[in-house]
Order: sequence, then C-alpha cells, then structure tokens
Amino acid sequence: MDYKKAIRQIIDNRKNALDRAYDVYQTLSLSDSKISELNREKRAYAVKGDNESYDRCEEQIKARIKELGLYATVYPPYSCPLCKDSAFVGKKLCSCVKKLAIESEELTFNLHSFEESDPNTFGENAELYLKTQNNLLSLCNRFPYNKMKNVVLMGKPGTGKTFLASCVANAIMQRGFSVVFLTAFEAVERMLKYHTTFNESKSSYLAPLLDCDLLVIDDLGSESMFKNVTVEYFFHIVNERMLSGKTTLITSNLTINEIGVRYGERTASRLFDKKLCYAKEFNFADGRKMEIK
Repeated sequence: MDYKKAIRQIIDNRKNALDRAYDVYQTLSLSDSKISELNREKRAYAVKGDNESYDRCEEQIKARIKELGLYATVYPPYSCPLCKDSAFVGKKLCSCVKKLAIESEELTFNLHSFEESDPNTFGENAELYLKTQNNLLSLCNRFPYNKMKNVVLMGKPGTGKTFLASCVANAIMQRGFSVVFLTAFEAVERMLKYHTTFNESKSSYLAPLLDCDLLVIDDLGSESMFKNVTVEYFFHIVNERMLSGKTTLITSNLTINEIGVRYGERTASRLFDKKLCYAKEFNFADGRKMEIK
C-alpha cells in the first residue's frame, strides 16, 4: 500500500466510525427515554443561550451512554492520538500513515522466536552462537534505543543467520514496531522498479525500506547486480537509514572484505562503522546437514 492509500484509509476509517456513532446515537435518542428527555432539555438551553446548563445535559447524556456500555461506540476514540486520525501532524505526515503502509506489505518470511533456538545444534560452536543470540536479544529489548544501528550476520549457509534475523524481526514486531523483511533478491527488484518508474507510484517501492523501524535484508550477495541500481540504491538505503537513526539487519554468505569489493568501500564504510555496527561472522559448519557416520 502506498502512502496516499494509507492516508485515505485512515481518514475513511475515522469517517466510518463517526457515521456508525451517529447512527447509534440517533437510535438511542429515540429508544432511551432518559437520553430523549436530556436532548429536549439541551435544545431548550441552546435557544436560551444557557451554555452551562447545555454542557451539564451533555455530560449527563455521556454518563447515561456509559451506563449502557456504548460509550466507545458513540464516542469512538482516535486510532492515532498523535494526529487524531487526520494523517498529518502539522504539515508532516504522521507516523501512523507510514506504519499502516509498511504493515500492509506482504511478509515473506517464517516467524521464529528465540525460545525455539537450540545452540547445541552447532556443537563446539554452541557458546559462540549463544553469545550472539543473547546480544541480539539485548538489542531487541533496548530497541529502538539500541546503540548499534547496523547488524550484519555473516558466514556459511546453515549457520543460523536467517533464523536469528527472523527471531529479531519477530521480537521487534511483537513490541509494536514496523518491520520489513525481504531477501536481497526482493530488495533489488524494488530498486529496479523504483529506478524505472516515472509516475506517482515511484516512491512506494523504496519508501517502506527507508521508513520501517527495522529493515532486514536476507542473503545479501545472492542478488543480481544491475548497473546504476544495485550498488547505488543499496548505499542510499543504508545511508538514509543511518542518518535517521533506524536499525538495519543484514545476513550474508560474504565476508566483510567481499562485501566491500561487491558494493564498494563507501558502502562498506557506512555499513561497518565501528561505533554503529554489530557484526558477527560464523565460520562453523552447516548445522542443518545430517552428520554421516
């Protein structure tokens, strides 16, 4: 869902809630004698200009509706108290619009939790795996105030990188933050569409990747390399997210040096900034392979 559709949905949802509230109130005004009488008094006080008595009747009506258990229906609360369901705070787009647009993205990954983890799968490397897992769990608990904004998990296939990334994504989502999780192949598809689109839908391809609270790119290095697209837009995403203080988690079978060669030193410098990056390289065997005796 692009941001324009998200804005329209937020405004329409509020209008529909108010329309339903009006219908319920009108029904109550006819069916409940107490509310009916208070409404007559309100009209009389309005004619007289007696605002104090008018307000008193209004409060009595609210109290009666609360007695009937219909207060939230007749006076629906705002879905977003920040913008009051207008989609804007001042002239700026409200965060609820971005959240709605991002959450409408189709999730293409399996959700896992840290409780499912079994470090013993990795034998003598269990301690290293467990330490990494605990560091990631700590990051989730501190999110979004975690110091390390770039998380890069590297190593051979089957060393638990994607599983841990899924655990992090799930933990962050459970806390109500927005998450986009996609493969490097899917990320480049979006970059290519953005690069070749010249109408109003252009921004919708990259906006979720830039605005989500947590971006996970899985299996970096497996994607196609398109001239003026892959390297350039990958740098743009990493750089923009760092400037806005957002967290990006990347898994890759490549080493730090190989990432530098493939995406350029400028990107590697941003991605592996010592002050802002937690990088872990798993050099142990594939934990998914059956041991042959």
